[in-house]
Amino acid sequence: MLTFTRKLLAVLERIAMSIETATADLTKLTDVGDGMAHLLGDLSQAVRDLKSAGTDPATAAKIEALDATIQAKTAEWSAAVVANTPAAP
Repeated sequence: MLTFTRKLLAVLERIAMSIETATADLTKLTDVGDGMAHLLGDLSQAVRDLKSAGTDPATAAKIEALDATIQAKTAEWSAAVVANTPAAP
C-alpha cells in the first residue's frame, strides 16, 4: 500500500507541475497577445495621425491604404485567435 501511495503522490505531483507550466505558458501568451493588440492599435493611430497632419492627395491615399491593411490584418489575426481558442469547459 505504501508503494502505491508513493506512486500516486508522484503522479499527482507531475500533474500539478504540468498545470503550473500550462498556467505560466498561458500567461506569457496572454501578455504577448495583449502587447500585439496594443502595438497594432498604436500603429494604426500613428498612420491616421500622419494623414491628419496634412498631406497631398496621393500620399493621403497611400496612408489610407496602409491603415486599411493594418485594420484588415488586425481583424484577420483576431479571428484566427478566436478560431483557435478552445471553448471554456
